[in-house]
Amino acid sequence: MFCGHCGAENDNQTKFCISCGKLLAEQSGSPQPDPQHFQAPPPHSIPPPPQAPPIAPGTVPPSFGSYEQIPNTSGMGSGHPLPPETQNMNMGGCLPCGIFAFANGAAMWGIIVLVASCFVGSLANLVLLIKGNEFAWQNRRFNSRQEYNETMNAWNYWGKIYLIFSIIMSVIGAILYVALIVFAISMEGSGGNF
Repeated sequence: MFCGHCGAENDNQTKFCISCGKLLAEQSGSPQPDPQHFQAPPPHSIPPPPQAPPIAPGTVPPSFGSYEQIPNTSGMGSGHPLPPETQNMNMGGCLPCGIFAFANGAAMWGIIVLVASCFVGSLANLVLLIKGNEFAWQNRRFNSRQEYNETMNAWNYWGKIYLIFSIIMSVIGAILYVALIVFAISMEGSGGNF
């Protein structure tokens, strides 16, 4: 059976044309045209939709903002350009055991912090504090700069929480240490054993 609208050959059991989708059942009573002599109807001349004028070369639409377009080179190593966001310090680098370094692909610094924490761990933490954002951009792949900024802001937040917690625990420890010494001296002067 041939479609009366487009002339495509269809199976006798189908109800719709496989080419144009028109209903074939309404055409079953009328004689089918020969596909060799079929002429398709002329296409309708529909005007194209209105379009904005083309952007002049060298200009950036205002929706992109005024920052320089830097390609996403995250995870490509140290030979690629860094976005300006990587120049900031990140408190996440001060988290214990090199958690920040391991999570962001700088495993060498994480191992240094983890293994040699009593000798150079503090220095490695200082390096991660200052250069951690750069290490994260160079060693870990991010989908966009926005994802990178959100991730680094989260690390920075938790690094600050850890720093505040460490300071509070250090103050409590110092107070308890002084209290223990005062208690020991007072017990020694009174002749008591403890």
